[in-house]
Amino acid sequence: MSYKRTLVFLAIFVALAVFYYLYEIRGGAARRLVEDHEKLLFSFAAQEAVGLTLARGDETIVFEREGAGWKIVEPVVAPTEENAVEPMLEALARLKYERDIGPQASLDRFGLGEPELIVEVAGESGILGKISLGAETPGGSSLYVNLSDTGTVFITNKSIKGALDKSLFDLRGKKVVDFSLSDVAALAVAREGELLALETPDGTDWRMTFPEEHRADAGRIRRLLASIRSARVKRFTEEDAADLGKYGLEAPSARVELNLVDEIAVLYFGDKAGGEDSDNVFAMRDGDRGVFELSADMLDRLSTDVNDWRDMSLLDFRTEDIERMRITSRDWSIAVERSEDDRNEWRMIEPEPGGADSDEVEGALFYVYSTRVVRFLEADEAAGAARALENPVARLELWTATDDSPLTLLLAEKEEEFEAFAEAGPEGELSVVHSGIIDELVSDPERLKDRAVLKFETDELVKIEIVTGEESFSIERGELTWAPPEDLGIEAYEVDRFLWDLRRLDYAFAGPRDRDDAFYGFGSPTLTIRLWKAEADTALSLVVGKQTPDGGSRYVAGVDEGVVMEIKEGRLTEWFDKF
Repeated sequence: MSYKRTLVFLAIFVALAVFYYLYEIRGGAARRLVEDHEKLLFSFAAQEAVGLTLARGDETIVFEREGAGWKIVEPVVAPTEENAVEPMLEALARLKYERDIGPQASLDRFGLGEPELIVEVAGESGILGKISLGAETPGGSSLYVNLSDTGTVFITNKSIKGALDKSLFDLRGKKVVDFSLSDVAALAVAREGELLALETPDGTDWRMTFPEEHRADAGRIRRLLASIRSARVKRFTEEDAADLGKYGLEAPSARVELNLVDEIAVLYFGDKAGGEDSDNVFAMRDGDRGVFELSADMLDRLSTDVNDWRDMSLLDFRTEDIERMRITSRDWSIAVERSEDDRNEWRMIEPEPGGADSDEVEGALFYVYSTRVVRFLEADEAAGAARALENPVARLELWTATDDSPLTLLLAEKEEEFEAFAEAGPEGELSVVHSGIIDELVSDPERLKDRAVLKFETDELVKIEIVTGEESFSIERGELTWAPPEDLGIEAYEVDRFLWDLRRLDYAFAGPRDRDDAFYGFGSPTLTIRLWKAEADTALSLVVGKQTPDGGSRYVAGVDEGVVMEIKEGRLTEWFDKF
């Protein structure tokens, strides 16, 4: 084949490829877009609609746009469910026909003589579209429809029926009271002649104001409000009831009242709908004689028992707000306060200044914070509790940065096992609590003290010296990690674990070093550890001596040469073997 002929065929091929791309690919997409648009049954956009009518049999439902939403105006005036109307309009605006059958003399055989559903969309200037839904096609996958009462019949996907064929109950708003939890300033519950009133000054903390004044259980109140906010009508019974008595609403059995930002919303409850075994109860809103049914579970939440709504936490405080704490037993008193340099650290201020075990202090605070009242005392028990609390077994005082006087808790033993009397807070509320709180606070006066044998930060250390009998060796920190001698036979990560164990090492007992070194085993110690910081003149030392006479502990000496400590045997056993 000649060179020129090859060029000719190549030019023809390129031309065909360009034609195919322009006509079939780019042009095809454009043609399909035009064809799809030409098959649309309506030419309006959903946002143009201001009215919608659904007519089936004897029922006609009429909607009107109201602001950004919609409302029902026939057969009742009521709000719609959220996003009830817009999906129907979108479905109509996108509706395409699959086939145009053309004008038909008789519509009956298509189910369009008496359509199952007629839908009409209104705009500002008039009707935007009207469609009648008839029978399904023989295959069952499509639907016969016609437009604007014309005789022309189209076949369209039957999914349009599911999008439009909604009942009044489906479309009607079923929210009972529309509010946000932050809108509620007060709440009242009335039932069987009793009234309970609650209020919140800040939207977070709640107080009972009637029939007694107490701290209220904010969690339970929020759960009640959430259940009211999420309550849904189960059935609309009567729109304008002439006889409320037949529903038990002439003299309601229960009432809940919400004091909102701009209104007071009241909900009344009557009889069970269908008898006492029914799952629903009749209800109505204040100023509206429309009766509807709600789940009877709502009634179970409407208690007027004072103790159901009281805050069962023993003391009302936040652990992070506490700056100082004092615990007093019948024999001793200990006080601690937060460090000014680090709020996560505590220090001892009574009976003498010193270190405090911050974890133990925080643990004690959390224990008190999380302690719940078993029950509040009635008058017949209060006198006996008051007498017992005149000589309390434990007294706890908590100070915040802003309070001049402490939050106080008194505890006294009770005859019944596992129970104790408590007098708590500025109101001096008397209650029964679990006796474990006494053990938590006063079982060990030494518990809050800092019992760390050595205090250091591992990242400050540059060298570790270890002496065991006649042998000694040192471990120095390299650029990235520790570099132990090869003959020691340990890895760098084990050095870190050793230091971690040293930091957690605490003593069981500490006292004056009033015997000679031989008694404690310090003359020939089992282990001597020296920890060096960069540019330090002296090391932080720990001398491990012999076992105590009972064999359960071991003597050690730390920074203070005048003090001997006892640590539990076994705390360093692993390292005795390695070194």
